[in-house]
Amino acid sequence: MKLNKNKKIYIFNSSKDDILDFTLEFIDKIRKVDCVVSSKNLKKQTIDFISENSKKLILLQKNKKLILKDILSLFSQFNEILYFKLNNNFFDSFFEEKSFFQNHSIKTDTLLNTIDIVDILNQKKLFLTNRKKNSTVLFSYKLRNKDLKKILIKGSLGKMIIKLDSKKQLLDFYKIIKENSYFHKNYKFNLISENKLLNINLDTNDMLSEFMFKKNNSYLIIDENAEI
Repeated sequence: MKLNKNKKIYIFNSSKDDILDFTLEFIDKIRKVDCVVSSKNLKKQTIDFISENSKKLILLQKNKKLILKDILSLFSQFNEILYFKLNNNFFDSFFEEKSFFQNHSIKTDTLLNTIDIVDILNQKKLFLTNRKKNSTVLFSYKLRNKDLKKILIKGSLGKMIIKLDSKKQLLDFYKIIKENSYFHKNYKFNLISENKLLNINLDTNDMLSEFMFKKNNSYLIIDENAEI
């Protein structure tokens, strides 16, 4: 199949499958593109919303590689396609998808999405920023042990949200935090997994006993001089 440069795909990543969390940009693109492609696992409410607001909705139930090939074949009929990807990894850069379509002379663009962990933090009253001062927030993934230590020593952090890659990484970070009295004094540490909050008590050794690590859904929250 010969494709031309007028073809374009938009990629939107979301884990909630909830129309209340759709961005205005996403809704606008739904209405403008020739076709929306997503998984058959969508909620009925979401399917109804997209069907009513788009020119065409196609639902697929396949693995990622087959879905990409099917989307590619759809470009014989459509010029612009929106791929609504169900994925709970906010840090997904869509490298595989972008490379696949760009190798077939198709332009790619990613749409901004909502961040699930932000909703969870708001529910727990661990707000991203402190309005009383010019605070900052840093998101991190695949952070090395030595880099965490450097960041905490440097300070001026505000809030840091680290997506945990493994239970071992969590244990390594805990060891770094526990062994430095400066960190005890200047930071508050919390863990979040499966929408559950656990405060890290650095005076005990059993803080992990209640924590169930879930890959792609576990976070270490660090607040500098925060009242939690």
